Amino acid sequence: MNKKNILSYNYEDLEKDLLELGFKKFNAKQIFEWLHKKIVRKFDDMTNISLVQRDLLKETFYIPFLELKEQLTHGNKETYIFELEDLSKITAVAENKDDKVILHIASQTSTPKACSLLEVSNESYRNLDVSEILNQVYTLHRRLKNRNLEINNVNFSTEGEPLFNFDNLLNAVEILTNENLFGLSKRKITVTTCGVIEPIDKLMQMKLPLELHIKLHAITEDKRSTLLSINKSYTLEDLHTTLSAYQKSNKRRITFEYVLIKDFNCTQEDLEILGNFIHDFDHNLVLKPFKSIEGFDYEAPHVKKIERIFNYFKNERNVNVFLEN
Repeated sequence: MNKKNILSYNYEDLEKDLLELGFKKFNAKQIFEWLHKKIVRKFDDMTNISLVQRDLLKETFYIPFLELKEQLTHGNKETYIFELEDLSKITAVAENKDDKVILHIASQTSTPKACSLLEVSNESYRNLDVSEILNQVYTLHRRLKNRNLEINNVNFSTEGEPLFNFDNLLNAVEILTNENLFGLSKRKITVTTCGVIEPIDKLMQMKLPLELHIKLHAITEDKRSTLLSINKSYTLEDLHTTLSAYQKSNKRRITFEYVLIKDFNCTQEDLEILGNFIHDFDHNLVLKPFKSIEGFDYEAPHVKKIERIFNYFKNERNVNVFLEN
């Protein structure tokens, strides 16, 4: 018999399968808490479950784990490269910022070309399942806890377009924010997206107060379509309308990310249009100098130009602006 991944279950499905195996209803609650509150990784550690039941769990289910292949430290960021059961690799990052730990995690095994800057990603990717999303958080939670550090925020921001994996994203968020389980506030979760409109509408209808981090990268339709071809389907005009409704609905601040590319999107006209676009929102602006990509001639502006752009938004437009290298 093939064992089932118990971490991929929601509560209702787990209860159903356990009842069929002869467990009691309250056992489902106990086991779910062991998995998602106490974060155990061995059935034998579930001490309020009988030995006979633990043996049955071991015969029927398995608790997956992520294999750490590499760990890198750069400044205030620790990067973890994990290998999944199908040998795909994903990256998670723990960022120490202002005495807080922000966890950046993946939602897919790679980023779709249409959502990738200049479409440099390959199309060999898949959606992560719920257990693969949760295990990034749980694995790093255990490691950080050993250093007396707690996760303050979770950002779906490394590989993937989170809103293309909407159902698994929501299921993971539901478990992570359950006050009787992992207990993270919904307001501490950020979704970084290139702006897929229909799922944002769904989040608004569901009244989920998740924070959005929007990858703009350019502020005219033609330039943004050059960098992110998804703009051909979800235009800046439509995105602005959707985000306005979203923020009006839940009052959450929106972060806009803008990559700075020399002689492309840094003209004074570009900056003024960008300032006008974000002015309508309660917002942050993150400026990111372009990092070279093999096969493309683009480059970042001179450091003095970057400084002038930063000062323009900070001093002339009174924007809450950050420069990220």
